[in-house]
Amino acid sequence: MSGGATHFLASSVVMHHTRRIITAYEAVYPDPIVVQGGDVVAVEREDDEYRGWWWCVAADARAGWVPAALLTPAPTPGARVSAIAEYSARELTVALGAVVTWLETRDGWVRVRRADGAIGWIPASCLDGGPPPA
Repeated sequence: MSGGATHFLASSVVMHHTRRIITAYEAVYPDPIVVQGGDVVAVEREDDEYRGWWWCVAADARAGWVPAALLTPAPTPGARVSAIAEYSARELTVALGAVVTWLETRDGWVRVRRADGAIGWIPASCLDGGPPPA
């Protein structure tokens, strides 16, 4: 299943595409890291399976996986780095056969919206079809 809707935001065009869940996924972390641009986080380790994702701990002690592209300087174990943008590591529980809207892709994970409006990250392997057209 694939579809699209165009939304005009400021000077950019954002395409949202729907996909069907082919593998159910249960969110693992109940209260993950949430940061704003400029927040400093402590970097612990890079994910072995999904390269480019780093386990970070925020000042409020919440932790989670953060994409390297959102951290400056480049993350290394034991470093303290800054987030360059707002980010939430919230994962999303999705049921087999559900239809979701694909919002963003980062290093093997996609940020999606369920029909009930909830937004979060799931592994890209949970979705049918390839990435939406650019």
